[in-house]
Formats: sequence, C-alpha cells, structure tokens
Amino acid sequence: MTYAVYLTPGARDDIERLDAQVRKRVITKISRLAENFDDLDPEPLSAHWHGYYKLRVGDCKPNRETRTITFYRVAHRQEVYL
Repeated sequence: MTYAVYLTPGARDDIERLDAQVRKRVITKISRLAENFDDLDPEPLSAHWHGYYKLRVGDCKPNRETRTITFYRVAHRQEVYL
C-alpha cells in the first residue's frame, strides 16, 4: 500500500534547486519509497535525528499509522549531517 508523501517548504526548495537530471532521480526515488516503504529497512538516525531515517535521497520521518512520509531535507549528506 502506498504512503502519502509530504515535503516541507525547505525540502521543496531543496528539490527545486537541484539540476533537472538529479531532480528527476530524486522524485523517482521518493515515489518508489512511497510505494514500497513497508518492504524496505531504512537506517534509523540517532541523537537529535532520533525518529528520522537516512535515505539516499533525503531525511524523512515516516508514520506507519497514518501511512505518511514527511521529507524535511533533500541534500547531499555532507550538507545534512553537520
């Protein structure tokens, strides 16, 4: 069953700043994630990122009860994990 995807204004801005080819890859990856989240085993983050998960496309916070995934950042990992 598919999850609904929400992008915070910051995540939306992050995606809009990407070049067209990278943007397309990111959007495709987010769509696949939403369709297959229950079959995946994303790596949980720790410390002040507790409750969030690391993905190759961005940091997100899934809610299995409401079947939603909220993206807060979409950036290179060097920029995100400071």
